[in-house]
Amino acid sequence: MADARMHNPIIEALIDDLAGLLRDADAVQRRLDLVSAAIAENAALLAEAAAQIAQARRRLVAAAAADAGASPRAPSSEELGLLLALDDPEVAARAADYAEAAGRAERIRQRRLLLFGALGFLLMTRALCFASARARLLPGLLLTVAAAYALAYFASCGAVVPGPASLLRISVLLLCFLFGIPVVGNLA
Repeated sequence: MADARMHNPIIEALIDDLAGLLRDADAVQRRLDLVSAAIAENAALLAEAAAQIAQARRRLVAAAAADAGASPRAPSSEELGLLLALDDPEVAARAADYAEAAGRAERIRQRRLLLFGALGFLLMTRALCFASARARLLPGLLLTVAAAYALAYFASCGAVVPGPASLLRISVLLLCFLFGIPVVGNLA
C-alpha cells in the first residue's frame, strides 16, 4: 500500500509538464477541475461498488444458508476461499461474484488515493504559480500598506496606532492575494 502512494502516475505526468504549468495558472486550474471531476466520478463509482458488494453479500449468504454446511453470515476472507472451493456451484459462483465486487471496490479506493494525491499536488502548484507571478508586486504592496499606516498615524496626530489585529488582517489579505485565494466577505 505504501508503494501505491509513493508511485502516483498522475503526479508523475504532472511533474513532466511542471515547467509549463508554473507559467500558466489557467492550465493548472483546468487540470484541477479535471481532477475534481474525476474525484466526483470516482465517488459515484465507489458508492455503486458498495451497493454491488452488499447485493453480492446478500446473495452469497442466501446461497450459503441454503447449503447445509455453510454459515448464515457474511464470510470472512478465509471463509471466502473455502466457499470458492465448495462443490456447490451456486455458492462458488456467488463467492466469486462477491470477491470480484470487493476487488473492484479496492481498485476504486486506490484510484481515489491517487486522485487526492494529484489534487493536493495541483493545489500546491497553483499556489506556487500565483505566488511566483505576483511576487514582483509584493514590495509595492508592502510599501502601500506602510504608507497607509503612516498616513493614518500622522493624520490623527498619533491618536490612531495600528494594532496587531490590523496587521494580521493586512497580512492575511496579502497572502490571499499572493496565493490566488478568493476573499469572500469581510475579515473583521
